[in-house]
Amino acid sequence: MDEIFIGIAIVSLVVVGYKTLKVYRYYKLTMYPELYSGFIEFLLKKGNPYKMSQSTWYENNFGYHKIFHCVDLTNKKPVNVIVLIFKNGIYFINSKNIKGILKKDKHKRFVHISTIKENKIISEKVTVLPDILEESKYIEDKINKLTHHNCIHSYVTVLDDCEIKISNHDIEIVHQKDFFHKLQNSIKSSKAIFDENDIDFIYQELVNGYN
Repeated sequence: MDEIFIGIAIVSLVVVGYKTLKVYRYYKLTMYPELYSGFIEFLLKKGNPYKMSQSTWYENNFGYHKIFHCVDLTNKKPVNVIVLIFKNGIYFINSKNIKGILKKDKHKRFVHISTIKENKIISEKVTVLPDILEESKYIEDKINKLTHHNCIHSYVTVLDDCEIKISNHDIEIVHQKDFFHKLQNSIKSSKAIFDENDIDFIYQELVNGYN
């Protein structure tokens, strides 16, 4: 009987370990490492929007805040939307979890170039993306209308090993690892305009508007 229980326990541990590894791999390919103190905090809060609306890391660095996550189906294309609400204002992130190269082609379209390896043959795949500027502007306007406040800053973030080959863009495109430093500088250089009640109200307006 003891052997059966031990066997069940081992199988359970293996299953839990496998599921946790899958979640970790997903976590590393998202913006979440730049929003929370680490994988454990993310894992404990995952699936609970209220718990995910606050970060221990951000609380220690910036004080009271709210984090709003959603997928916006702009033009029927899913867009990872993250809105950060601090006492100094609102920040909007259009999170692109892409590797490879981000550039514009000769037709001035945004394209993503990725490397594919199949049967030991390496080739490039070129994917035409929706216009990132128009996409971000549309969502930013939507956020402004829902919250009745203008975003203080908007960003497009890409994975750290994505090569950005775009210049003179109207929205800041940054690697995820650089985002926190830019956010920190922005918050330090601006004054508080919201109190905690304002932050809670703005967050709830976003929740209601996107549901």
